[in-house]
Amino acid sequence: MRAAHPTIGERSVSGVRIRLGGYGREWALVPTLLDGKVESFLALREDLAYGENLTAVWYRKVAAAEPEPMVKGVLESDALAPLVADLEDPQPIVEMLEGAGWKAAWIGPLEGGQLATAEPGVVACPQTVVLAALATTVEVAATDGLGAALGNLRWTLGVCGILCIPTTVEAEGPWSQWNCNAPYVFTGCQRVGTDCGFRCNYVKRYSRTQSKTVGRLHLDCTSTLTTMTRQEWYEQKASCEYLAASKVPPSCLGAVTGAACEAGPACSATYPAPFHPHLGSPNCGHVGTLHPCPPDSSTQTEVDDWQ
Repeated sequence: MRAAHPTIGERSVSGVRIRLGGYGREWALVPTLLDGKVESFLALREDLAYGENLTAVWYRKVAAAEPEPMVKGVLESDALAPLVADLEDPQPIVEMLEGAGWKAAWIGPLEGGQLATAEPGVVACPQTVVLAALATTVEVAATDGLGAALGNLRWTLGVCGILCIPTTVEAEGPWSQWNCNAPYVFTGCQRVGTDCGFRCNYVKRYSRTQSKTVGRLHLDCTSTLTTMTRQEWYEQKASCEYLAASKVPPSCLGAVTGAACEAGPACSATYPAPFHPHLGSPNCGHVGTLHPCPPDSSTQTEVDDWQ
């Protein structure tokens, strides 16, 4: 183990995610920040690994310890590392090793981003150039938005050749405030007992939303931006019971055999109309456990998928 010199600053994990690679070899790059600047990328395999395939690779500027380095997709201690290192185009060999379950990971273009320019002998996009471009993308996304970040990435990687490196960049925004003023919504009515008793049922749905912008840089150097949202919510159920009432809401008539009941006003979801679950009104009580809003950590919530 080799200790690094202490660094004063604030470290955090960026909300931006960068995805590289095609089907079967998809990787998500999670940036770590030091004082708002990208310090490293943790590459995580998105799809299911096979055999002993590597599933995480750490690209960093400064070493905090010494993990085993990689050479063009294989570990430096691998018996095949010298052979792979001597290959001009090791991608087919490393992908073949991955397919056999070998401890290998081809993370294009980070391992093989040696894309040549029209000038013989000039390599425009080695790994360091691609990583620096992706780091700038993360930082620009935080300050100027994802559209500006994609434009900067397109310009930076444009020197790599005629075509661009396909890249997906995702930036999640914060959750909105909980909608704690949600109204009660009527969900149904039922007869209670054999007399003209009834219960009106209601529900409140507390919710909050989160947005995510997905930017894609395509092979032909065009880019697209898509905004997605998702919702987190939980429900608070309530009811009002009226026993031996003189009139019953029409939706409750005939629900239980017994006394012939006269039709009265319908259950309402707007106070002060009749039969609303207003705290303090006669015969009106909540059913179920009351939860605070916003909910505490013990409250069960549900989250919709990104739309």
